[in-house]
Amino acid sequence: YSYSVTNPDLELLHYTTHLFSSDAPKNTSLSFFPSGSMMEGRPVTLTCSTDAKPAVLNFTWYKETGSQLELLQTGFTHTYVVSNPTHSTRYRCTAQNQHGQHNATIELDAQFAPKISSSCNKSSVITCVCEAHGNPSPKLEWRRSGNVLTNSTTTFIRNETLGSTSSKSILTIHQPLTDTDVLQCFSANTLGTASASQQFHPVTRTSGTETQEGIPNLQEPDKTTHLDSYCLK
Repeated sequence: YSYSVTNPDLELLHYTTHLFSSDAPKNTSLSFFPSGSMMEGRPVTLTCSTDAKPAVLNFTWYKETGSQLELLQTGFTHTYVVSNPTHSTRYRCTAQNQHGQHNATIELDAQFAPKISSSCNKSSVITCVCEAHGNPSPKLEWRRSGNVLTNSTTTFIRNETLGSTSSKSILTIHQPLTDTDVLQCFSANTLGTASASQQFHPVTRTSGTETQEGIPNLQEPDKTTHLDSYCLK
């Protein structure tokens, strides 16, 4: 507030008194740089902003995993660098002075090209399973020797969504494949593509027992890998 007093010489003297309040931090918020879409593997700087009087004594940074907190950094620094941001990872900043503390959290949503895995097995029919993980969520399709497969009398495809960043496709083929046929699972989002291929070669074991199918999982993003597998003639 302010007030004035008039002295005997009719001079006006002004007096101003400033009132100060002491509070715990409030209006705490988190931001990141560079702003906009973030990419997996590209560092991001988090900045913790708050209103505090007196000033903040320390900022403490945590990584949240469910209900667990992992201490990352504490001190006067109001920034923290995430060297390899990933999808759906939450970070917390706690601003503290001698009157209390206040928290803010942020969830990083890093984008990345598809990562793919595929496997096949054979009994009376050929069944292949392909899963892709990416952000944005990737699309999946099957190709046979370069031609896109769709549902038909001999081919059945079932697609599933596995959360916000994963998808799954199951291919069933009710017809024999030749040794020149190549089955390919192809995945794509706005950041890239990935594929995994299976080529079937008929072989005969000398033991006289029936040939069994055994194809390992593939995890080869952004390129096609051909693996031999074994089917009945």
